[in-house]
Amino acid sequence: MGPIGHQRIAQRFQVTTTPVEWLVPKRRGLDARSKPVWTEAAVIEISVMGLAIVCPDKWRAVTGTRVEVRWEGITGHIIVRREAPFPRSANLVMYGAELADNPSQLGRALFERLVTEPSQAESTRLAAATAEAVIGGYQDPPRATGPALWSSPSEWVPERDRS
Repeated sequence: MGPIGHQRIAQRFQVTTTPVEWLVPKRRGLDARSKPVWTEAAVIEISVMGLAIVCPDKWRAVTGTRVEVRWEGITGHIIVRREAPFPRSANLVMYGAELADNPSQLGRALFERLVTEPSQAESTRLAAATAEAVIGGYQDPPRATGPALWSSPSEWVPERDRS
């Protein structure tokens, strides 16, 4: 957890690079007044509150603006909160964005597909591997039945009886 004012509200999950389309203007100098067009971008991280989106630097999502995003026939809105150069890339920009709709159908669908479903698949895979190991002859060590009893490592003697 970071210092006050720099903590995350929700856990961020790295996801497989997922193509989306968003309505942003083409970058012409620093003027963001050009006509918006639909262009490709990619979601690389997600939380229940927002997204991290990577896009070529020739397109510009202006910090503080509301942007429309499409993914597999679902449309939603985000608010661009941060812009930074993407590490180890000369022409990509990473945007931090907050989901603007409440509730966000886009955010819910992306989170379900990219975080929940892979997590459930991994749990199912682990359960199947455990069941296979039991069937294959391995069994957990026997466990005691009934309640566990605790005993003190040394005997307690009241203070009045210590002499």
